Amino acid sequence: QSALEPSYKYYVRAFVVTKGKTIFGPKVEIRSLGSTGPILIDFAPKVGRPGEILTIHGQNFSQNRQLNKVHFYTSDKIYSASIISSSETAITVTVPLELDQRTSIIGVSVLRNVSKSTESFNLLFPEILSIEPTQIKLCDTLSIHGHNFIGSKTLIKIDGRVHDPILLTDELVKIILPYVATPEINIQIDVAKLSESAKFNITGLLPEMTGALPS
Repeated sequence: QSALEPSYKYYVRAFVVTKGKTIFGPKVEIRSLGSTGPILIDFAPKVGRPGEILTIHGQNFSQNRQLNKVHFYTSDKIYSASIISSSETAITVTVPLELDQRTSIIGVSVLRNVSKSTESFNLLFPEILSIEPTQIKLCDTLSIHGHNFIGSKTLIKIDGRVHDPILLTDELVKIILPYVATPEINIQIDVAKLSESAKFNITGLLPEMTGALPS
């Protein structure tokens, strides 16, 4: 009923179930007038990151996962979501890794019938709040504080080069400061297609001679 294609031929058989026995009638050909379109009622979570799982609730979805299509609509692009599972009332998807705009509308289509959400999905962008210490030597540990650093694919870049962190949490990144040519460096955190960068000036701690032995 929820996934009948218009003008398509189907074959049906009536049946009766009795105690210990099922009796089938003759096969009959019918031509479908189409089914009731999907109705998207809600989805959760309303806020998330690329690659995270999102569940859509509604009516008239197809149990056949391949007949359902889920898209994220932004102001100028449409992104397809990978469907994990589906039933007539729920579809589970992953947020597209390519999604790169803060707000989007979710749409479900079943055999070209489309229903869209009334609320927006809000994408969490990485955010750098502070970097410390300001006085640091090469090969010392640099701490980057902020939000939303954890994602399906997180890259830490210093002056355009990728460096492996020694610690990565959702609000803290620790990285060994590599050799840099200038005291001003650019620190960038990429989570899938999302990016946040900040300029950072290093005040180097130079070696200081206080004496020598033997005198």
